[in-house]
Amino acid sequence: MAGRLEGKRRVGLPSLLPLGLGSLGGHTPVPHRIPLPEQDMLLLYTDGLTEARNASGDFYPLADRLAARRPTAPDGLVATVSADVRDWTHHLADDIALIAVERPAAAARC
Repeated sequence: MAGRLEGKRRVGLPSLLPLGLGSLGGHTPVPHRIPLPEQDMLLLYTDGLTEARNASGDFYPLADRLAARRPTAPDGLVATVSADVRDWTHHLADDIALIAVERPAAAARC
């Protein structure tokens, strides 16, 4: 699924088995290229984030929660999402991995 969410874009990629179990699925993973414009950030996360639930049993709504926030750097994005999901759940039942990267502006790369 792809589409902009107030400056955010969700990129859908195929779901695959966990590392080390790929041979059980019969599918060979293939690389995917995703254009990342200058100064855009990419957030990678594990299913522990999107499967985190609050006391009412609602899943963590990542896109909705990000729409209200404006982190300006990858470390700020990771810190914001990490703190927010902990506030949402009050108790994490699964591990979560977050990685954020940013493509620098052309002038910053020189």
